[in-house]
Amino acid sequence: MNILRHSEYKDLILIDGYNLLFADKELFELSKDNLEEARTKLENLLAGYALYVKKQIVVVYDGHFVKNNRGEEMMKDNLGIIFTRENETADTRIESLSYTLTERFNLTVVTSDFSEQTLMLMNEVERVGSREFMAKLKDSYALEKKMHKRDKKANDTITSDWKETLKKIRKELDQD
Repeated sequence: MNILRHSEYKDLILIDGYNLLFADKELFELSKDNLEEARTKLENLLAGYALYVKKQIVVVYDGHFVKNNRGEEMMKDNLGIIFTRENETADTRIESLSYTLTERFNLTVVTSDFSEQTLMLMNEVERVGSREFMAKLKDSYALEKKMHKRDKKANDTITSDWKETLKKIRKELDQD
């Protein structure tokens, strides 16, 4: 798999993209009107999460109903994206990847598909349900926003403290 050739991470999360997208009410509603925009929002969330947890993430989307579809693999920022080819489901690709990548990565599979989850358990691959993972994703995003807000507030305080200190020093220098 070329998109993982240069991965610096030891942990890999393989995600059934549409399972995860449809596990979120907001993204599900958006997908009814604009599937591409819903995928983009999901991908942006996943890319941020990958940086936050320092893990490689690959999201796999079903392309099996698209006629003459040869499939596609790409990197978008730090996120691997796979569209399966005609007659290949995301589950099939994830299953195939899990066999080949377990020696190289600590592997986690995110899917809502029961048979896929059972197969992952049999192969000693960590598995997480789509709703559970979406909750984790949103929690980490909220925590990161909260930490960023706290850090910004601390930086603003430090900046104002420095400004006051510099004013005092200038005043003292002007008096000399």
